[in-house]
Amino acid sequence: IIKSVISVLLQLDFFTDYKDTPTINDKLFENRDAVILNTGVNQCNFIFHLTGEDANATYHPINLPDALKIENIPVLVSFELMDATVNCDYVDHPNYDFDTGFVQFENVRIINIIEQ
Repeated sequence: IIKSVISVLLQLDFFTDYKDTPTINDKLFENRDAVILNTGVNQCNFIFHLTGEDANATYHPINLPDALKIENIPVLVSFELMDATVNCDYVDHPNYDFDTGFVQFENVRIINIIEQ
Protein backbone atom coordinates (compact mmCIF):
# COMPACT_ATOMS: atom_id res chain seq x y z
CA ILE A 1 0.00 0.00 0.00
CA ILE A 2 2.82 2.40 0.85
CA LYS A 3 4.44 1.93 -2.58
CA SER A 4 1.06 2.60 -4.23
CA VAL A 5 0.64 5.84 -2.29
CA ILE A 6 4.20 6.94 -3.12
CA SER A 7 3.61 6.09 -6.78
CA VAL A 8 0.54 8.32 -6.88
CA LEU A 9 2.33 11.14 -5.05
CA LEU A 10 5.25 10.96 -7.50
CA GLN A 11 2.89 11.33 -10.43
CA LEU A 12 1.48 14.42 -8.74
CA ASP A 13 5.03 15.80 -8.21
CA PHE A 14 4.87 15.85 -4.39
CA PHE A 15 8.46 14.58 -4.04
CA THR A 16 11.47 16.04 -5.79
CA ASP A 17 14.29 13.78 -4.64
CA TYR A 18 12.78 10.34 -4.04
CA LYS A 19 15.28 7.95 -5.66
CA ASP A 20 13.33 4.67 -5.87
CA THR A 21 10.66 5.66 -8.37
CA PRO A 22 8.39 2.64 -8.98
CA THR A 23 7.79 1.55 -12.55
CA ILE A 24 4.38 2.88 -13.53
CA ASN A 25 4.29 2.20 -17.26
CA ASP A 26 6.53 1.48 -20.24
CA LYS A 27 7.07 5.21 -20.83
CA LEU A 28 8.75 5.75 -17.48
CA PHE A 29 12.55 5.64 -17.22
CA GLU A 30 13.98 5.44 -13.72
CA ASN A 31 17.25 6.74 -12.29
CA ARG A 32 19.23 7.23 -15.50
CA ASP A 33 22.65 8.87 -15.62
CA ALA A 34 22.65 11.86 -17.95
CA VAL A 35 24.39 15.11 -18.83
CA ILE A 36 22.54 18.39 -19.42
CA LEU A 37 23.48 20.11 -22.69
CA ASN A 38 22.77 23.66 -23.86
CA THR A 39 22.03 23.61 -27.59
CA GLY A 40 21.90 27.40 -27.90
CA VAL A 41 18.80 26.97 -30.08
CA ASN A 42 15.57 28.69 -28.99
CA GLN A 43 13.06 25.88 -29.54
CA CYS A 44 15.15 23.37 -27.54
CA ASN A 45 17.69 25.26 -25.44
CA PHE A 46 18.36 22.52 -22.92
CA ILE A 47 18.34 18.79 -23.58
CA PHE A 48 19.81 15.87 -21.71
CA HIS A 49 21.93 13.06 -23.08
CA LEU A 50 21.88 9.70 -21.33
CA THR A 51 25.23 8.16 -20.47
CA GLY A 52 26.37 4.72 -19.38
CA GLU A 53 24.20 1.80 -20.53
CA ASP A 54 21.72 4.19 -22.19
CA ALA A 55 24.32 6.18 -24.13
CA ASN A 56 23.26 7.85 -27.38
CA ALA A 57 19.71 8.67 -26.27
CA THR A 58 18.90 12.38 -26.08
CA TYR A 59 15.66 13.96 -24.83
CA HIS A 60 14.04 17.39 -24.53
CA PRO A 61 12.67 17.98 -21.00
CA ILE A 62 9.62 20.23 -20.82
CA ASN A 63 10.14 20.96 -17.11
CA LEU A 64 13.88 21.18 -16.45
CA PRO A 65 14.40 23.23 -13.25
CA ASP A 66 16.18 26.56 -13.84
CA ALA A 67 18.81 25.62 -11.24
CA LEU A 68 19.96 22.76 -13.50
CA LYS A 69 20.14 24.71 -16.75
CA ILE A 70 23.91 24.42 -16.78
CA GLU A 71 26.07 23.06 -19.60
CA ASN A 72 27.62 19.62 -18.99
CA ILE A 73 26.16 19.10 -15.52
CA PRO A 74 25.85 15.39 -14.63
CA VAL A 75 22.46 14.35 -13.23
CA LEU A 76 20.47 11.32 -12.16
CA VAL A 77 17.06 11.62 -13.81
CA SER A 78 13.75 9.77 -13.82
CA PHE A 79 11.40 10.83 -16.59
CA GLU A 80 8.30 9.96 -18.57
CA LEU A 81 8.08 10.03 -22.36
CA MET A 82 5.46 12.41 -23.73
CA ASP A 83 3.47 11.84 -26.91
CA ALA A 84 5.25 14.69 -28.68
CA THR A 85 8.58 15.63 -30.21
CA VAL A 86 10.46 18.85 -30.87
CA ASN A 87 12.34 19.69 -34.07
CA CYS A 88 15.62 21.35 -33.23
CA ASP A 89 18.08 23.16 -35.48
CA TYR A 90 21.00 21.76 -33.46
CA VAL A 91 23.66 21.23 -36.13
CA ASP A 92 26.25 19.86 -33.69
CA HIS A 93 24.14 16.83 -32.74
CA PRO A 94 25.31 13.59 -34.43
CA ASN A 95 21.73 12.81 -35.59
CA TYR A 96 21.26 16.18 -37.30
CA ASP A 97 19.61 15.65 -40.68
CA PHE A 98 21.06 18.06 -43.25
CA ASP A 99 18.20 17.29 -45.68
CA THR A 100 15.45 18.40 -43.27
CA GLY A 101 17.56 20.95 -41.40
CA PHE A 102 16.82 19.62 -37.91
CA VAL A 103 17.20 16.84 -35.39
CA GLN A 104 14.12 15.51 -33.61
CA PHE A 105 14.01 14.88 -29.85
CA GLU A 106 11.27 13.25 -27.81
CA ASN A 107 9.70 15.53 -25.21
CA VAL A 108 9.84 14.18 -21.67
CA ARG A 109 8.43 15.20 -18.30
CA ILE A 110 10.97 14.96 -15.50
CA ILE A 111 9.68 13.04 -12.49
CA ASN A 112 12.86 13.39 -10.43
CA ILE A 113 16.27 14.92 -11.10
CA ILE A 114 19.32 15.16 -8.85
CA GLU A 115 22.66 16.82 -9.60
CA GLN A 116 25.52 14.33 -9.23
